Amino acid sequence: MPQSAVRLRFWGVRGSIPSPGLETARYGGNTSCVTLETPSSDGLGGVPGDPALFILDAGTGIRSLGIDLLRNKRLPITAHLFLSHTHWDHIQGFPFFAPALIPGNHIMVHGGMGSDNELASVLTGQMLHRYFPVSLSELGAVIQFRHTEPGEHEIAGAHITVAELHHPGETVGYRLDVGGVAVAYCTDTEPYPDPDGPDGPAHPPIDQNVLRLSRNADILIHDAQYTDAEYVAKVGWGHSPLSYVVRTAIEAEVKRLILFHHDPIRTDDQLDALLAEARALAREAGSTTQIDAAAEGMEILLPVKTGAALAAV
Repeated sequence: MPQSAVRLRFWGVRGSIPSPGLETARYGGNTSCVTLETPSSDGLGGVPGDPALFILDAGTGIRSLGIDLLRNKRLPITAHLFLSHTHWDHIQGFPFFAPALIPGNHIMVHGGMGSDNELASVLTGQMLHRYFPVSLSELGAVIQFRHTEPGEHEIAGAHITVAELHHPGETVGYRLDVGGVAVAYCTDTEPYPDPDGPDGPAHPPIDQNVLRLSRNADILIHDAQYTDAEYVAKVGWGHSPLSYVVRTAIEAEVKRLILFHHDPIRTDDQLDALLAEARALAREAGSTTQIDAAAEGMEILLPVKTGAALAAV
């Protein structure tokens, strides 16, 4: 990776449950996992000058990330894992993340929900011997837990903003600013209903937390699990309808919207159609926002902006 670029890559893009198969092969069937690598390091065991590695969620896609790190001899690593929440589709890949098993690696697990101990207990619980043959305490890497409450944080050379999202249980979204580049990650969220609004529940207001996280971002990764028609029967399930997601991106004036957390029943062809609909909605609104649908292996290089200060190692 050029040292003057921030690298964004998608390893898992589905929601709810893995959905492998011939009809999902192009976009992929693994659950949520995204990485952001920056041209800086926090020095927590890494070699100065190495990129800092941020991991957003630990769905089944994190297994492929671990294999890639091994294959490309990227170990040992220092990684910061940010969990949006601890529903199973966002943590179930962690026991299969190879670097976590290997001594010499350092993984800091962050979450805006619960305390340090609660974060640890969740990952420990899914690795009890009745469910998995290796316990969390038997992993070789140094694994630490840090409650990263809503607000502003400086972590590993990035300015990170955390805000609560609207989803059953405690869930947060993240904005990472580094090198003049801004990436917002808002998965597992839905609009707050406004039955007294001018259009009632058919046109809910934009969530102000999401708007704050994504304002003028280079990339907004946003939950887009449902079509508008599907959402009528899924209100309260914690996921967003397509037209709302497009409106959010336009109002936030983001440069590029990435549709994410695809429904497990959505085939590749149906995702193609959903993407075409999203782009049509943006055109009708007169927006120039670029819209794409997340796919496993999709990689975006974001050049560090001239004059942007990078944190020193």
